[in-house]
Formats: sequence, structure tokens, C-alpha cells
Amino acid sequence: MGVQLPGILDGFILLQRQGFNRVVSQSDSLQTVLVIKDNTSVDLSSTLLRWIQRILMQGGQWILKHIPREINKIAYCLAKMTSEGETGMQVFDNPPGDILEILSSDKTNGTFA
Repeated sequence: MGVQLPGILDGFILLQRQGFNRVVSQSDSLQTVLVIKDNTSVDLSSTLLRWIQRILMQGGQWILKHIPREINKIAYCLAKMTSEGETGMQVFDNPPGDILEILSSDKTNGTFA
């Protein structure tokens, strides 16, 4: 869980800076999602956790949902692409072909429901 918190917070901060106030974020770690949503968590000493919770509670619509890894192949593929290539943030003007195929499959499987 601790490994995912910095990534979630970085993503939320990036979206905030770009002016987004309606965000649905998905994580394949059920434990992470439950800890973040539980304001009485024993891990409240975690500054990262408190920042994420604060963002989720602020104005706008910020939603964090669990999505099983098996039906979220797009995230796995994107993570694999970045681990094999450049480091840092990558922005795609158009998704690569294999990503388009996975997006179509994820849509069929109800990932975007």
C-alpha cells in the first residue's frame, strides 16, 4: 500500500494543477482504497494519506474506486511501457495501437461503467 500512495498523490496534485475538479481515479489495490476511504485509519500518521484524504473531501467530485487488476489491463500495459522505455511522465497525443485494442476490450468488460 505504501508504494501506491505517492503515485496517487502525485496524480491528484497534477490533476489539481491542471484545473480538474471532477476526477474518478481507480486503483487495483483494494487495501489502499479502503485505507484511504477510512478516515479512522490507524495509519493517520501518514502525511501522504492525509493529503490524499483532504483532496478527496474538497470541493468538486473526486472519487477513488477499486478496480480488479484482471479487468484493468490498460493500466498494466501503460505501466509496462513506461518501465521499458523512458522515465518520467509521458504524454500521448494518440494512444499506441496495442493500447487501443485493450481500451476496446476494457470497454466491453465494463471497466468504464
